[in-house]
Amino acid sequence: MVEFLTGSTTLSALVSNLPDLLVFVFVTVPNYALSALLIREAIIAWKKSWATLLSFGIAYGAVNEGLMAKTYFTFQSLSPALGTASGVGHLFGINWPWVTGITLFHMIVSISVPVALSFLIFPDTASQRLLGRKSTIASLGLLVFQIALWTPILLTLVPGLHQVLPLLVLPIAIVFVFTYVARRLPAPEQGRRLHGSISQPISLAIVSIAFFLVTFAPILRFFAFPVIPIVDLYAEVYRLDATGILATLYPMVLAALAIAFFVRYSLSESQVLGIVAGVLFIPMVSALAPFDLPAGAPIAALIYAACMIAAWIRIHSRDR
Repeated sequence: MVEFLTGSTTLSALVSNLPDLLVFVFVTVPNYALSALLIREAIIAWKKSWATLLSFGIAYGAVNEGLMAKTYFTFQSLSPALGTASGVGHLFGINWPWVTGITLFHMIVSISVPVALSFLIFPDTASQRLLGRKSTIASLGLLVFQIALWTPILLTLVPGLHQVLPLLVLPIAIVFVFTYVARRLPAPEQGRRLHGSISQPISLAIVSIAFFLVTFAPILRFFAFPVIPIVDLYAEVYRLDATGILATLYPMVLAALAIAFFVRYSLSESQVLGIVAGVLFIPMVSALAPFDLPAGAPIAALIYAACMIAAWIRIHSRDR
């Protein structure tokens, strides 16, 4: 759903273009689904929590944008957020501000949100593994096979890709480092809870909206959000100057603070749902603003809204 929510994939394009439809069905969907399923299995098997989910989300961002779509690299601007200006985001052939921005976006919206919603909507399965040992190994092998096969396919389709092959060491390193971090992160202490006004779900939702705005300021022009004037201020952020360096580094600091927060505090289901609602607010409003049904974004936003409502109903039915 995140592909439609952000406009990266549209229903109209899939209907009118058979190659796009085949790539979506046999590449995009399995990549998201297998990754989310394997991450969910690891969290349960290792008895981890939300901080580990975020760390796995960073690893998945590197898989999606670095190893699959390869928007990390400057040989071709595959994302409309990168722009077309000469020298934009370039250092050693890598789009550095985009690397941190889009990777952390995947951390939250592509992985953490759907896994969190699945736990909230189906709480009885939140501690149950869905895959056995053989199924887990087979799923991981299929995912690795897909990643390994996709690069040779792109080499025949995309001019200039061979120039950046040595740079694949960056997303590969990110995957291994943050998978290791995910394994090592402790689960939060059950007795350590948030207190005061900030502990209310609505307060956490507001904080999450602010976190989204600040963290993803360099890539907000990717969204068609109608009332954010600061988007224009970042239109030329992808360049090699102090602003570009800052845009690369500060989202990493914020991501570290978010992981530290989830390591420190054990959150209730209502609090987690408040955070999910906050981080989805801007992508959903952006998707609903034009209400272009053939694009698919409004449909995706409504599905996310339905999932949050279902989670809210389940939470409050258990609290009675």
